[in-house]
Amino acid sequence: MLETFPTSSIIAALVVVLSLSILGYFAWKTLITSNLFQKGINLAQAKDYQGAETAFRKVISINSTNDVVRLFLGDVLNQQGQVEEATELFREVIRRSPKILMLTCVWQIFSCSKSEKKKLKLT
Repeated sequence: MLETFPTSSIIAALVVVLSLSILGYFAWKTLITSNLFQKGINLAQAKDYQGAETAFRKVISINSTNDVVRLFLGDVLNQQGQVEEATELFREVIRRSPKILMLTCVWQIFSCSKSEKKKLKLT
C-alpha cells in the first residue's frame, strides 16, 4: 500500500503529525502553567504565602521566561520577609524586561486607594 503513495505525501503527513504533536505539547504546557499561576494568585490572596511561593516556583520551573510570575514570586517573598531574595528577583526582571518596571509602576498607581493617590498627588 505504501508503494502507491508518493514520497512527498508521506513527508507531508509526517510534518503535519509532528506539527500537531508540538502544538499539543505547548497547549499542555500552557494549561499546566496557567493553572499553577492561578493557584499561586489564589493562595497569595488568601495570605498563604508559602503555598503561593511553591506554585510560582513550579510555574518558573516549567516556563523560565515568565517575568510576570517572577514579580508575583518577589511580592510573596517580600511578604514572608525574604527581602533580599525578592529584591534580586525584581532586579533580574528589570534587567531582562525594562518595560515591566514601567507597567508595574502604572499598575501600582491604578490599584492604590484614594488616600494613597492623594498622598502621591495623583487626584
